[in-house]
Amino acid sequence: MTSNRRHISNHIVKAIVNKLEDVISSSQIVPECKAFYQEKLARLCENDNLQEILNLAENRITPTDMKYLLCFYMNMEVQHISQMFNIEISSVYTVRYRLRKKLKDENGSDLILL
Repeated sequence: MTSNRRHISNHIVKAIVNKLEDVISSSQIVPECKAFYQEKLARLCENDNLQEILNLAENRITPTDMKYLLCFYMNMEVQHISQMFNIEISSVYTVRYRLRKKLKDENGSDLILL
């Protein structure tokens, strides 16, 4: 059962990574930054630490939360996140705050939400 759940989680994470990749590609971010973020995103699926955190918090976070988590994990600039999702900069900080609250009991969440 655990391997099936992990397999499903991997599938979901990869789908969200692909969607985020599309969002980065079509954003108004400077091309050099786009390429940098796309390269970091391509390596994220291989990171076991991130996968463990997402598995632990799976029933607490939404797919939208996961998109933001990936952005925060990549240390994406707040201004770029704001541009990509067409939201105010203050909303990005609000999302980060809410995710910290959701994940505060999870090991390693402090690494994602610095």
